[in-house]
Amino acid sequence: MKLSRLMAALLALALFAAACSSSDESGDGDSDVDAVADEAEAEQAEEVEAGQSAGEDIRENEDEVGEPVHGGTLIYAIEADVANPWAPYGLTCSISCAMPLGAVSDPLFDFDGDGNLVPVLAASIESNADATQWTMKLRDGVLFHDGTPVDAEAVRYNFNLCRASAGRGQDFVLVNDIAIEGTDTVIFSLDSPWAAFPAAALDTPCGTHMMAPSWLKTLESNPLRDTSRFTGDALTDQETVDTPPDGDQSAPVSMGAFSFVSYTPGNGNGMIVERFEDYWRGDGPNSLTDEGLPYLDGIEFVIAVDIASRSAGLKSGQYDILHTANTDEIADFREEGDNFVRLEANKFGETNFFLINQAEGPELDPEGVNATNPNLDVRVRQALAHALDRDRFALERGAGIAEVANGPFAPGQPGHLVDNGYPEFDQEKATALLDEYINDPDRSDGKAVGDPIAFSFNTTNDPFNVESNQLVQSMWTDAFGDLIDVTIQPIEQGSYVSLGVTGNYEVQGWRQHGGTDHDTQLRFWSSDTVAPVDSPTFNFGRFHDPDLDALAEASRTTTDQAERIAIFEDMNRLFGERVYYFPTVWTVWGIIAAPFVQDIAPLPLPEGGETFPVISGSHSVTQMWCLEGACE
Repeated sequence: MKLSRLMAALLALALFAAACSSSDESGDGDSDVDAVADEAEAEQAEEVEAGQSAGEDIRENEDEVGEPVHGGTLIYAIEADVANPWAPYGLTCSISCAMPLGAVSDPLFDFDGDGNLVPVLAASIESNADATQWTMKLRDGVLFHDGTPVDAEAVRYNFNLCRASAGRGQDFVLVNDIAIEGTDTVIFSLDSPWAAFPAAALDTPCGTHMMAPSWLKTLESNPLRDTSRFTGDALTDQETVDTPPDGDQSAPVSMGAFSFVSYTPGNGNGMIVERFEDYWRGDGPNSLTDEGLPYLDGIEFVIAVDIASRSAGLKSGQYDILHTANTDEIADFREEGDNFVRLEANKFGETNFFLINQAEGPELDPEGVNATNPNLDVRVRQALAHALDRDRFALERGAGIAEVANGPFAPGQPGHLVDNGYPEFDQEKATALLDEYINDPDRSDGKAVGDPIAFSFNTTNDPFNVESNQLVQSMWTDAFGDLIDVTIQPIEQGSYVSLGVTGNYEVQGWRQHGGTDHDTQLRFWSSDTVAPVDSPTFNFGRFHDPDLDALAEASRTTTDQAERIAIFEDMNRLFGERVYYFPTVWTVWGIIAAPFVQDIAPLPLPEGGETFPVISGSHSVTQMWCLEGACE
């Protein structure tokens, strides 16, 4: 803990108490300010309830704080570490990696306040008539932190590297060639029409975060240095093969507002970045816009897995800002009033759900690790869904803030339906379905008729999440008694995501599927991306559904938005009927900070307008600053 921050916090409390004691002399002006603040708070709460809160900063203090000033190092507490940092082709992480990556790297495109894709590093992107070819123009003059150009060859190298990656290559299966013209034009040729290609392929770690090829070529894990790929049409690069593999994969080189200083894995550690003095949107000799960004001298991203400790750290002055999807903590900070700044966001947000492993048979489950999972049978999934009281869950675990979810299409997203057919809470239907399964001599788990079903029920070792699983476990026990045996397994956060990605689980808590267009989510539901247990895949549930595949293909080949929405609605109904997930609530994110932290979101765009403030807990850090240039 920084003692100066603790003293500052105590001083602030003392000043606050003094102000309260003399409130009878304040006059009507303060009452007017309070009324405006209360109205803004009420409007924000209504937007959250409707699933339409963008995460805007509702403070009415622009005249009071003045123009941004430079200086200060911000301490940002994030919820999780990453696996395989920081090369985009190998990165595995939760939303927590978005802010560190966004600090050191700018995107080719971003989303504006209406959720539309707008260029940032790119200047434009256009398709041919049938959306089988996309031509992207780049902004001229942007440099990586090592002085090399962000040009067409660099962008092509980044994309080809990801196409060659065992994991990220699935994002680009429809891309059959990437050509360049001059230094500013990249041409993507596709195997079939892809109407949402910019939003889908470019809104991925590989498509968003361009890294310096001069750095990428030094990495030993670079898939383009694999000489066994010099056969057929495999992607290779001789210059990469010839480059000594002596680079540090955990020390990224990009072109963002901040440059990398250090990274230490593990809870309590994290990434440190510092202001890049020659940022293309800054005020250095190679600035293209003279905007003076960024304002902060640096940011220290601290991994703080336990939400209670994260919140206590913010209150004590150990941290300056945090993010959380824990609605109990958001509710608690609502009670803090003006002591902290609070951005709340759930528009285009994620779904909280329990992921169900559907790996079955010798191809997907060669060792039979999921063979006894009763959830391979839709009757069991429907029974468990009927026995889960989502209204009660939302009240007890969502603090009355989060709304009940029915599937992976949240409010505001194309395809959202108030009623998608997902099983409602009904214990009679639940017990009837489970009785039918248990007494089936051909039941999928191979057990004898009448034997109880049993499966493991993973969660992280965060106490709040363990309690959430315990609540659901109790609901299932209430409905089925001794006919069900559910074992809760708390797992350390750093290993948790990998278990889902590799299929080493039966049922486990998950949070996913945020975004403005669900084309970005299709790879998570595609039969083409299913891989055997122990192999990484995007289809974490490992389900094969030809009907979903056909709808996904149809959504990509039409450019008619009304038709695409209708297709996504049909997909939503399939999720409701076939119960590939157990949804609970739609995620509400809180970005909570000390009052001296300014302009938390959104980021002004170079040509005018602003980015969407907060999507799925992620926001830009480039525009943030601290009062008087001191983050304390």
